[in-house]
Amino acid sequence: MAMLLVAAPAHADRALLIGVGDYPALAAEYRLAAPAQDVAMLAAALAEAGFAPEAITRMTADTRVPTRDAVLAALADLARGATAGERVLVYFSGHGAQAPVAVSAREPDGLEELYLMHDAAGWDGGRRRVPGAITDREWMAAIDAIRARGADVWLVVDACHAAGVYRGADGGGVRTKAVPTAALGIEGRVALADADPVAAMPGAASPPPGRFAAFAAARAGALAIERLLPPGSADARPLSQFTHALTRAIRAGRLRSLRDLATAITATDAVLGGAAPEPSFDGALDMDVLRLAPDRPRRYPLTRAGATIPAGIEEGLAAGDRVRLVAPGSAATLGEAAVIEAALGASRLALPDGLPMGAIEAEIMLSPLADAEDRLLAMLAPLAGRGASHAIEVRARLWRPGARRDCARLPARGDPENAEPVTIEALPVLAQCDVLIVEIANRGADSIDVSPLYADADGTLTGLGFLDGGTTRLAPGAMRRVAIRARHEAVDGRRLATGVERLMLVALPARTAAPRDLRGAVGAAWRSAPPALDADAGMLAYRWRVSATPP
Repeated sequence: MAMLLVAAPAHADRALLIGVGDYPALAAEYRLAAPAQDVAMLAAALAEAGFAPEAITRMTADTRVPTRDAVLAALADLARGATAGERVLVYFSGHGAQAPVAVSAREPDGLEELYLMHDAAGWDGGRRRVPGAITDREWMAAIDAIRARGADVWLVVDACHAAGVYRGADGGGVRTKAVPTAALGIEGRVALADADPVAAMPGAASPPPGRFAAFAAARAGALAIERLLPPGSADARPLSQFTHALTRAIRAGRLRSLRDLATAITATDAVLGGAAPEPSFDGALDMDVLRLAPDRPRRYPLTRAGATIPAGIEEGLAAGDRVRLVAPGSAATLGEAAVIEAALGASRLALPDGLPMGAIEAEIMLSPLADAEDRLLAMLAPLAGRGASHAIEVRARLWRPGARRDCARLPARGDPENAEPVTIEALPVLAQCDVLIVEIANRGADSIDVSPLYADADGTLTGLGFLDGGTTRLAPGAMRRVAIRARHEAVDGRRLATGVERLMLVALPARTAAPRDLRGAVGAAWRSAPPALDADAGMLAYRWRVSATPP
């Protein structure tokens, strides 16, 4: 089976969470309400997931003020204490900006990205810099120092480098997380003779031994967004949209790799429709998502309007089941609710009377994950070979590595060049570290939305991300690939389940402006009826066996 979130006592993962919302030296209009709440929300999710409180360092205005010097010192502390095999999360929520530098191969547009700390101020022409800002070069130098000790680093940046305001369809103000250069006193383009020359990236010639992956809320030139979340809820509060999606995905607790996490985020991150920013996911995405407790409670936020939660049949829920109601971060029971209706990605509850005001989460009390697979298969079975699935052509290739002891430390080769063609309808038995590459092509005349769903040997269901990072929408003639790495041994030596695994390709006609995406199984991604209610929906299903004995 593929890797589930695991706990490994040999190394204690650490997290540095930085949230900058107060900028005393900048105009009041650039104050952000979300970053401090982002940090608190993410810290709570990590603690619920098994992080020791002492392993989480929070830097906000009301904890440890995140000035430029303080943040760089905290990064240096991480490097000094880093050990080989450790995983470190570095998170930043706040404003981004740009400043002029000399044109080079690394900065061809003559602009360098900045991340503004609490003491950020206007352009200092004499010193040719923005005080209180950390440049992307400085970020990477600090991260390379951590990686040089053999630790793996996962960087998450919820900021952007463009400016503007978008007003959502709900009429609520939606703010972007960038400060324009003019607001920093950089009038137009500073003469290149006065700009700071860009040095070579530290470690570029000899990469550090630790692996590196980066998540960014918005690609270059796009807008990272702060808004009231959950949308339409009486309990909504200012949060960063990307961090909200990230936290929900972590709390769901059904992820193996950073690639899976990216898939869940993109499925969740559809709240603003076509104006939503496009996130960026780069680096060693096949890394495990930290070392989180595998059996922690599965909690989902309750939307009081409609009494729904973003979890359904894929989590084993069915009509008549009961969920426990709790406050975020609390173990105290507020009551129980019955599931009235469960679909793929959402459930409607019958709430008890007398619930207190404030945010509430529903904790799923079901334990056997295999039950989730059985119910999902029962729901999708009528779709087999129907409708939109007729347009799909599927091919597969298989790569068998020479070494099979530690898959996590193998190079992240999403599509090895020497993978051999295999017949997907009659796959051989897969063993530890084998990689199955599946090519999914649209041979029809119309666009379709294809969601790859993977059920491993223990019944855990995961939506698979495409190797090119694309959406579920396939235009006529388009092809995308997914990769599945077989495992029967976790990174901590724990034995994982072996047996039958399945890949299900659920195809829907492209009838909506945004691609329909079932991979993250979250209610926000649903813009139309579930596939069971779509007469033109279809599914292709494949199965194989994973064994602990190499062929």
